[in-house]
Order: sequence, then C-alpha cells, then structure tokens
Amino acid sequence: MITVLSGGVGAARFLQGLLQVVPQKDVTIVSNTGGLRGGYPL
Repeated sequence: MITVLSGGVGAARFLQGLLQVVPQKDVTIVSNTGGLRGGYPL
C-alpha cells in the first residue's frame, strides 16, 4: 500500500503517473483542498 499526501496540479500529475505503474487498489490519497480560492477553510 502507498499513501500519498497531495495538493495542487503537481500532485495530480504525479498520481496519474503513479497509477499507471501501481494498482489503484494499493494507493490511498490524502488531499489538501485548503488552498482553493473562495474555498472553505478547515
């Protein structure tokens, strides 16, 4: 199992590549959405 802390465009690109070589069932993604403009602060 692989756990990825993600946020932003770079993480999305990284995950696209990662999921090409690692089965999706073996990946857990923890995402940060706090940086969105007009988003909801945590």
